[in-house]
Amino acid sequence: EEADGKIVISGLELSKNNTRSAYVSLVLDSNKYNIVMLHGQEAEVVAKDKAEVINLKELRNRGIDYLALGHVHSYKMTELDSRGVYCYPGCLEGRGFDECGDHGFVVLDFNENTGVCTKEFISFAKRKLYVVEVDVTDCQTTIEMINRTATMIENIGCEITSLLKIVLKGMIDIECEKDLAYL
Repeated sequence: EEADGKIVISGLELSKNNTRSAYVSLVLDSNKYNIVMLHGQEAEVVAKDKAEVINLKELRNRGIDYLALGHVHSYKMTELDSRGVYCYPGCLEGRGFDECGDHGFVVLDFNENTGVCTKEFISFAKRKLYVVEVDVTDCQTTIEMINRTATMIENIGCEITSLLKIVLKGMIDIECEKDLAYL
C-alpha cells in the first residue's frame, strides 16, 4: 500500500488448501484503487480442487480495479466488471513459436489528484516470433518455393531480428525438385 493509502495491492498464491477461502477472504475498500495479483488460467466456472484456475465470477463486483494475472504468456486485457479489468501482461519475450506476436509489459499510471489510473501496454521484446505458412502447391523447384516464401516474409514486414518458423504446405508433384537442406 502506498504511504497516502490510495492504492492497495493484494496478492495470493492459490493452492488446493486455499482455493475455496481465497475468494471469500478478499475484502477490498471501494474507496481505494485495488490491484489484485493472481496466477492461473481464468474461467467462469471452476472445477473442484483446480487451484490453478481463477474463477472470474467470484471476483466480479468485489471492488477490483486491476486484476493482474500470470500464467498466460500473451497480452490480454478485458473488462472484469463495470469497475475493473483483468489483464495478462504476457511475458517480456516470446519463448517459442506458440508465443508469437507482441510481448512486453503493462504500465499503470495512477493520477493522485483525479484518482484515475491509465493502463498502457509497452511493447518490449527485442524480437518477434512469427509462424509463416507458405502454400507451395504446384511449385516445381526449390527456387519457386524460396520465392513464395520470400514473398510471404516480405508481406509480414518483419524486422531482421525476428525469428521465423516456415511451414510449407500444399500439394506438389512427387517428381518436383526439392532440396530441403537448401531451403
